[in-house]
Amino acid sequence: MKLNILKLILWLKSGNIRELVFEPEKINLITGNPGTGKTDILHIIYYCLFDDEVKITESIINENVNWYGIQIELNNHLYTICRKSIADGKSSSDYFFSSTGEIPSFPKVNNTKNDIKSVVETEFSISKDTNIPFGGNYINANSKISLNYLLILNAIDVSIIENPNVYVAFQDKPRYKEALERIFDLCMGIETVENILARSKYKDISDRINQLNRKQDRINCEKILFQEELQSIINKLKGYGFIQENLNLDESIKAIDNLLLNLASNKIYTVKSIRSDLESELAAVQNKLRNLVNFQGEYQKYQKTKQKNFDSLLPIECLRKKDDELVKTSIFEDIFNAYEKQIFALKKITSKKSPINNQIRDEQINLENRKRELEKQLENLAVENTTFESDKEKFYFLGQVKSKFDLYKTEKSFDDYSKQIQTLKEQLSCISVNDILLKREISRVSIENYIKNYMEIISASLENYKNYIPYFDMKNKCLQFINPTKSAIEAVGSSSNHMFMQLLFSLGVHQLAFVNGSKFLAPLLIIDQPSRPYFGTKNEKKNIASSDEAKIKNAFVLLDQFIAQRHLEKGSFQMIVLEHIPKEYVDNLSNVHVVEEFLNGNALIPHSEYETKSRGLYDE
Repeated sequence: MKLNILKLILWLKSGNIRELVFEPEKINLITGNPGTGKTDILHIIYYCLFDDEVKITESIINENVNWYGIQIELNNHLYTICRKSIADGKSSSDYFFSSTGEIPSFPKVNNTKNDIKSVVETEFSISKDTNIPFGGNYINANSKISLNYLLILNAIDVSIIENPNVYVAFQDKPRYKEALERIFDLCMGIETVENILARSKYKDISDRINQLNRKQDRINCEKILFQEELQSIINKLKGYGFIQENLNLDESIKAIDNLLLNLASNKIYTVKSIRSDLESELAAVQNKLRNLVNFQGEYQKYQKTKQKNFDSLLPIECLRKKDDELVKTSIFEDIFNAYEKQIFALKKITSKKSPINNQIRDEQINLENRKRELEKQLENLAVENTTFESDKEKFYFLGQVKSKFDLYKTEKSFDDYSKQIQTLKEQLSCISVNDILLKREISRVSIENYIKNYMEIISASLENYKNYIPYFDMKNKCLQFINPTKSAIEAVGSSSNHMFMQLLFSLGVHQLAFVNGSKFLAPLLIIDQPSRPYFGTKNEKKNIASSDEAKIKNAFVLLDQFIAQRHLEKGSFQMIVLEHIPKEYVDNLSNVHVVEEFLNGNALIPHSEYETKSRGLYDE
């Protein structure tokens, strides 16, 4: 990705046009006296990039400006975005836009904020699918990522340059604080839009499955309650003898239907009559069992007699085998033939397998099972039926039963979500979501390695902390130092060290985004007053000690080498630094371009544009 701010343009109320010209791929330094509008340059750039919060100073700056504008190079496209000045403390909704980078002699409204923002967001790879992965108190889940959220990593403003706890701009605003947590992985190239969409879809389906499971659980509970209520009605009806005691659930429901259709002519199944019926059936079963036992005994006797008859004829076969040795009479053959016929007939009868034994055994098993059922029913049968004191009470009870039973009959059909749940589970199994925990950890280690290299460049300025180990806190988005002799994180003193830590943090973050090929973090860094710890905030400069001067120069050497390294890596990066330092501090740095010095009446709004006697300059 590439983003270079080429020009900042102010259409002044005097009719003049004020331009600041920046060089791409350079450190663009604007330096000079306090109170000359340098900090407002940062606010104007963000104002033109759709920030609605009023931060531009009204006195001297906004009161002398009709329109603000920037000309930018964005992914090799040239754009001009202009916005009308703030009126009555409110940001303007009037915009001018040129898709060719044209700078008008005076802007006229020709477009809307949303349309221009849509063009720029497309260059930042923001689409309808680029959504916030999870919600918060100020940002809704699945809402579109705003361009303004992505720009919070492109500035080091005065509110954080000396702050040891905050490393990202605009974190005093709850919405931007929530945004940082939600867009950081995307800006760093740790996360991808495709994976966010997959994770979002996975979560939606998982939530739907959980929702249906809860519904199914409630339905299952309702089914149980339904069965319990229905069984309670059946038990009461059996207790009063309206339906037979030995009926199962389905039979009982049919019996209740018949009962309610014929209330006047229903037979009352008293316990006494039911017991009598069961005892009669049990006696009949026992009698059948006895008859089967008797029959089985007689049949066994018959089998034994048949075997004896067969055995008595066996000598005939023996004599036939010794036929040559016998002295035969005239009737010998007739007698032997008659006996042989009887033997053949007996063999034929005994050779046939009779199914009687199997039939008797099966019948005995069936009767024994029925006997046990009847005995159990008799055992569970109440001693006596519950009775009503009057027919009025009886029919009132039956009326209640009819009302409840009609209700249960209409509610008997329950929704079943099991198939729907199974379908969703199959869809879930087809979604691939990459676990970014490992990539996040690798990225953390990578940032720390980049920062170690940067620390070597400024080691002389870090003094006591030059050998400390950098720890990049992914959760809190901050940089800390580990004391190597104690293996513990140590609080860092001195606003000078905090300034260097801010630079190390931002450079490390931007280097990681570049290495990971992020399409969402612009290679741009605007730094407001990195020398603040040395110059302070008043109009008068501090007496800068030689050691402090060396630290300021060292900070610019770090920035210069960062740009040089990015050039070697065939990448793009631009910095805009708003400073108080003499330009001689950076004379020997090849990647620094001094845009202007705000000295001797030169300022963002030159003194010639207003009367200095009637109002004083504001303090930064």
